[in-house]
Amino acid sequence: MLKVHVLKILLSATTFMASLDIAQGLSAEGNESLSEALPGVDLEKRRERLKNLGRLYSQKYNMTMVKQTLAEGDFGNATEGTSGLETEDVTTDVSNSPEPSLEVINEKEGMAEYLFDGDINLTE
Repeated sequence: MLKVHVLKILLSATTFMASLDIAQGLSAEGNESLSEALPGVDLEKRRERLKNLGRLYSQKYNMTMVKQTLAEGDFGNATEGTSGLETEDVTTDVSNSPEPSLEVINEKEGMAEYLFDGDINLTE
């Protein structure tokens, strides 16, 4: 009996900590923006569906994820999403760019995981 209670408490604590980890990735502004853009959508279910869609898409078209690194100034594409796919490091030269790219902004706000390919808002 005690073992069952301990397991329930451990499972609850693990679930709570996992939800904190997910919640920390999305900024308050990002959460508000996504909630306005996607009313009535469960953001975590959407994130999981998009993660699965990304895996299926890459497998179907025999693609690998590309992990891009920032050049000086924190501009360019910065996707650090890691799934089970191979990654390839690519340095983005953005010396001509006065502002960060949409992908960088989405990544900093924690929104990239809730958008397809980091910047595409797919509708149901």
